[in-house]
Amino acid sequence: DAPVVVGSVSDAVNLVNVRNVFVSWRYAYVTVGDVNRFSVVDVSNPSSPVVVGSLQSKDLNGSMGLFVSGRYAFVDVNGVSGPGANRFTVVDVSNPVVPVEVASLQDNTNLFGPQGVFVSGRFAYVTAANRLTVVDVSTRVLRLMRIALLIPRILRVRLVFLFRAGM
Repeated sequence: DAPVVVGSVSDAVNLVNVRNVFVSWRYAYVTVGDVNRFSVVDVSNPSSPVVVGSLQSKDLNGSMGLFVSGRYAFVDVNGVSGPGANRFTVVDVSNPVVPVEVASLQDNTNLFGPQGVFVSGRFAYVTAANRLTVVDVSTRVLRLMRIALLIPRILRVRLVFLFRAGM
């Protein structure tokens, strides 16, 4: 028997130029590379999939590889040259309706031109250009990466507050 399409979903915002898909339980997680987006689709009813959540972040621009393990989605980002390129981004998908970026790592040497990611245990294996890079994604490391991700935001908020206060 020939394959048969049983359902689909179209979304000009959350699914434009989908790059990758990873299905885990009732959800399909997709990377939407050119618009800095990561989306979650409920596929529990295959004849009627529904987009239930989405995250937009500069750290997802040019996303390539995707792997979901437990409560986290791991995305390698090729992007374009500049601050968004050669990146490994971690998204908390424990609430599929509101995925949250929890960590991002940029490395122009070890993550140059990433093409794929696979996670086993506490390590992510990222293929990039002419190398295989191993990234520790244990909970402790993710917490540290999350703190590093928040520091620039905290400083910006304090600087804006000081500026507005006239200091």
